Amino acid sequence: MKLEILDAFGTLPEHLEGKFDIVHIRAFTIVVKGGHPGVLLDNLITMLKPGGYLQWDEMDSASFSTHSPNEFTPKVNMELLIDRFQDMCKKSDLDFGMTDQDPPDYKMDLQFSRDM
Repeated sequence: MKLEILDAFGTLPEHLEGKFDIVHIRAFTIVVKGGHPGVLLDNLITMLKPGGYLQWDEMDSASFSTHSPNEFTPKVNMELLIDRFQDMCKKSDLDFGMTDQDPPDYKMDLQFSRDM
């Protein structure tokens, strides 16, 4: 096994093109600014063999709900924590809301599933 550092938005090295049956990413909305994953998707799809699968897992912070973890922590404290997290994301131009939108039209035949 060889590990490398890859800039997901940079030029994809030729030795990675068409090499993988499955490409899996997780928590990448944190690096996709403004909800525009075009270059990232281009690179991920280019890494796939014909008929390969792209698996992209994300949290959906827009639909977070809160519960008190114990009798000593009021639910309002947990709600405040979620509100501050979502405010930080907005100020950083991070759009976790893109996970609940229909996928954008793309140049390839892709199938999207929100089921796990």
